[in-house]
Amino acid sequence: MVHMKPVLKILMVEDSAQDAELIRHQMRKSGIMHEARVTEEADAFKLALAEFQPELILSDFSLPHFSGKDALLLRQELAPDIPFILITGSINEETAVEMMKLGSDDYILKENLTKLGVAIRQVIEKKAIQKEKKAAESKLRILSRAIEQNPASIVITDVRGNIEYVNPRFTELAGYTLQEVQGRNPRVLKSGNKSDGFYKNLWRTILSGKEWRGEFENRNKMGEIYYENTIISPITDENGKITHFLAVKEDITDQKKHQKKYALLAQSLESISECVSITDTEDNIVFVNKSFQRTYGYSEDELMGKSIRMVRPPDIEHLQVREILPRTLEGGWKGEIINKKKDGTLFPVLLSSTTVRDENEKLTALIGVASDITEMIRQREELMEAKARAEENNRLKSALLNNMNHEIRTPMNAIMGFSSLMMDANDQEKVAFANIILNSSNQLLGVIDEMILLSRLQSEKVELVVNALNPSECLRDVFAMFNYGQKEKNLTMKLLIPVELSRLCILSDLTKLKQILTNLLTNAWKFTTSGTIEAGLARIGNQLEFYVRDTGMGIPERERSRIFEAFFRSDYAIAQAIGGSGLGLSISKELVGLLGGELYFTSEEGKGSRFAFTLPIGEGCPGGSTEHETREEMDVMNNFSLLIAEDEHINFRYLEILLKGHLRRIDHAKNGEEAIRMASENHYDMILMDIKMPVMDGIEATKLLKAQFPELRIIAQTAYTLPEETAIIRAAGCDDVLCKPIKKESLLKIFQS
Repeated sequence: MVHMKPVLKILMVEDSAQDAELIRHQMRKSGIMHEARVTEEADAFKLALAEFQPELILSDFSLPHFSGKDALLLRQELAPDIPFILITGSINEETAVEMMKLGSDDYILKENLTKLGVAIRQVIEKKAIQKEKKAAESKLRILSRAIEQNPASIVITDVRGNIEYVNPRFTELAGYTLQEVQGRNPRVLKSGNKSDGFYKNLWRTILSGKEWRGEFENRNKMGEIYYENTIISPITDENGKITHFLAVKEDITDQKKHQKKYALLAQSLESISECVSITDTEDNIVFVNKSFQRTYGYSEDELMGKSIRMVRPPDIEHLQVREILPRTLEGGWKGEIINKKKDGTLFPVLLSSTTVRDENEKLTALIGVASDITEMIRQREELMEAKARAEENNRLKSALLNNMNHEIRTPMNAIMGFSSLMMDANDQEKVAFANIILNSSNQLLGVIDEMILLSRLQSEKVELVVNALNPSECLRDVFAMFNYGQKEKNLTMKLLIPVELSRLCILSDLTKLKQILTNLLTNAWKFTTSGTIEAGLARIGNQLEFYVRDTGMGIPERERSRIFEAFFRSDYAIAQAIGGSGLGLSISKELVGLLGGELYFTSEEGKGSRFAFTLPIGEGCPGGSTEHETREEMDVMNNFSLLIAEDEHINFRYLEILLKGHLRRIDHAKNGEEAIRMASENHYDMILMDIKMPVMDGIEATKLLKAQFPELRIIAQTAYTLPEETAIIRAAGCDDVLCKPIKKESLLKIFQS
């Protein structure tokens, strides 16, 4: 039942005021509350339609300047939905039919106005029904278009799940038309990855009248997999009975691909060892991987939503604003910076930063990838140090070669020069020249000995010859070699040996101890131009300290860490052309360590240095002092017969001159074979046997001679000085070894022993 409004707005097209009032009266009588406006001209009619907006038009047919037909045609044009009733005093049937065809909803004769109320109600109700039907049809058309044009797949099934309708989007995705799937169950189109239990739960839900939501993996007509997010809803009739099911399915294939891609990306980010952080445009953390958490010491909860500034020291924050951020926004930045861990520890990282932008190139996030490079920097520094050391060693070796060239050529120049001058010199000059040649030879021999000793110390085990010795006598002997020249250099030489240490005995290697003291005193002598050089002994617990103190130039702080390096020579020594190989301190440190002690020093630039080393005192020494005074001359041994086996005639002449006048007989054999023959034919008290000779060497000759004359004393003379070499010589049967070049003192000791 249509309920009329309390007041009905009526537009009357009437030229008679009396007829208009009759119409009003009849409507009031019929109970129709109304508001009426009367017009009789076309323009006024149009204006009333626009302004008054009537809900009903009552029009006379015959008017002086306007007709009911004109009014009806204007209504059809301007307001076709307003009900129109024709009221006329006289009308034939043909006119009535024409008016009805043109759209009039009814017509009333003026003589039958009593029927007006009923006619009005019927027309209003009819229009209302038509309006509702039209609205429903419009909604249906809209709904149909919505379903047909919907971007989601839409499927309607009966209560058994058989397809009754699919929209075009379904056909587009699945590849099946409505005719191909109508009457089939959608389950046959699935890929089969769901269990029976899954479908039972789905049917239980929708049959209970509830909505079901979930994902499906489908297979299209071509066999290709695609994914849909599906909502299935029951459709009920007016009694609430389920008659159909509506499935709305959204294609999420691309989304699933992205999800897999993002999952793989996330897994990769979590798996890599680098520290990955993602921050928003406000520098707040939105993602960190496990490596970041482990490296920086934070949990994920402690980091999420916090500013990335929490891992940057203040100075790095300034760098971030000044350099890193602008470069990152321009396309990317990479470099080394310092970061801070949760416990405050600062550590170096290699950081790469870049931006994330959307499809419109709008900045959405920043990504940082950092690696802890503490170990890398340590290795790099070690490599740089090693490189610097290698370069310095090369420089030092080059300097050493130049220096050795100088050190060798200087005495050689003197030896060769004064040797040539000897031929024309008088007796007095010959003595002076001979001394120069001897000193230069000793200098050259010292350089060679240093090189050989350093090589042995660095490449092999050096054997010790340990005996009981008096350290004070050892120090006095070495000190005496430097004491004679103190006046020439304006130096004061001091030797301080406490009384309680003067007769102390220790077990050590006398040769190596003297070499250490010689090296230390030599350095003090070279680098002290005036003032004092002091050498002495001191007791420190169970250790005996040997020291050498000078008032020389001292050691600059920058050179102190390298003072014991092989080949190292100070800038001062190089600038002042002070001689030396740069090996003395290096050799001394190695020898002190070999003897069980420690070498150390203190120094003040411009004021001097103190070098000292300690040796263990031990529990004392068996017997007395092992040092003997060497007699410079030996008694004439008129009955002593000597055979010198030497292939070099000049070496034989040297020994012959040293011994001439002291022995009864001196014979010369040029090789081992000749030595055996002469020993068999003559009696000799001793043989000086050269080891390296042609025809038969000294080793083989000694073995044969000892087998024939076991009591015959054979002394080896050789340039082989290494311990293993002398061991082979002694094993062959030699009673002693003289090392070339043979000094007079050493030779005399052989005859005195």
